[in-house]
Amino acid sequence: MIEQNPIMPDRRYWNVLKGIGILCVVLGHACSWAHDFVYEFHIPLFFFISGFMYSEKKYGDDPYLNVINRFKSSWIKYVIVYWIIMLLHNSLIRWGFMPIGTEYFSLRTLAEACAFVLLGTANELMGGTLWFVPALCMASVFLSFLVTISRKIEKKTGNSYLKFAFQFVVILVCSIVGCIVISILMPANIQVSLTVMPFLWIGYLLRNYGKGLEQYLSVCAAAILALAVYFISFHHSLDLIIGILYPGMYLVAFSGIYVCMALAKYISRLNRIGSLIASCGKASFWIMAVHFPLIKIIDRIWAAHIGDPDRVLYLTLPHSFDYMWPVYLLLGIGVPLLGYQLVQKIKNRGKCS
Repeated sequence: MIEQNPIMPDRRYWNVLKGIGILCVVLGHACSWAHDFVYEFHIPLFFFISGFMYSEKKYGDDPYLNVINRFKSSWIKYVIVYWIIMLLHNSLIRWGFMPIGTEYFSLRTLAEACAFVLLGTANELMGGTLWFVPALCMASVFLSFLVTISRKIEKKTGNSYLKFAFQFVVILVCSIVGCIVISILMPANIQVSLTVMPFLWIGYLLRNYGKGLEQYLSVCAAAILALAVYFISFHHSLDLIIGILYPGMYLVAFSGIYVCMALAKYISRLNRIGSLIASCGKASFWIMAVHFPLIKIIDRIWAAHIGDPDRVLYLTLPHSFDYMWPVYLLLGIGVPLLGYQLVQKIKNRGKCS
C-alpha cells in the first residue's frame, strides 16, 4: 500500500462505468420504481470515478494544473449551458414549461441570475440536474490540494505512513463537517463536496495503490449487495443536494458502487452493448444537462395530447406520468447521445480536412 504503483485506467471500462452512472441518473428521474434504489449510489459513483481519474503523477506537485483542467473541462460547459437556460427563462414561462407563479426576469434579475451561475449557486428548474458539476469540481480541487500537502509531509518526514494518516484524518473531518452542514446551501455546493470526499479518496487510493482490482469484482457478491441496497432503499433515502442523509449511507453507497463496477467489468467485454454504454459515459455531461428538460417537454406535449394542456406539470417532479417512463428513458438518453455523436463526427471531419 505504501509503495506507489500507479495503474493506468482502462478508458473503455471507466467510460462504461460512467455510462452506467448516467443511465442510473436518468432512470432515477424517469422511473418512480427505480428512484430510491439508484439514489443510494448514483451520485457517489461519479465522485468515486473522479477520484480514480485523478493522476497523482501529473498533479501531485502541481494542484493548480488540476484546478485549471477541471474548470476547463467542466465548469465552462456548466456556465455556458446554464446561461442559455437563463436566457430562455422568460420564454419557458410563456410556453408553459415553468411552474405557475414563476416570475419573469428583468435585465437586472437576469444579470444577477447569471452571476449566481459563476458562483455555482444557480437554481433554475430546467438546470436543476447541473448542481452536481460545481460540487464535483470543488471536491476534485479539495482532493488535489490534500494530496499535494500530504506529499510534502511525506518528503519532509520521510515517513510514508504519515501521508496516509494525514489524508485519512482530513477526509474524516471533511465528511463529518459535510454531514453537519449538508442542509446549508453554500457556493458551488461545497457542503456536498465535503460530504462526498470519502468517495473521491477511495477512488484515488485504488487508482494509485491498488493491484488486481478486477479479480475482486464478483457477480455473486454484486448480486447480493444489489439486493441489500434495494431493500435498504425502502427504509432509508439518500439525496445529497437536499440534505437527506442517514447513518450507514457511506457503506450502502460503496456497496452500490461495487455493483456498478462489477457490472461494468462484464459489459465492457461486450462489443456493441459495451460500446453503446461507453458512448453514454463519454456524453454523460450532456445527458445530465439535457435529459430533464426533455422529460418536461415530453410531459407538456403528452398533457396537451390527452386534452389537459393546463395541467400543473411541475407539482410532480421530476415527471408527471409514471407510465411514460420508457419514453423518458429512450429520449432522455438517445437525443443528447445522438447530438453528442453528431458534434464529434463534425469535429473529426474538421480535423481530417
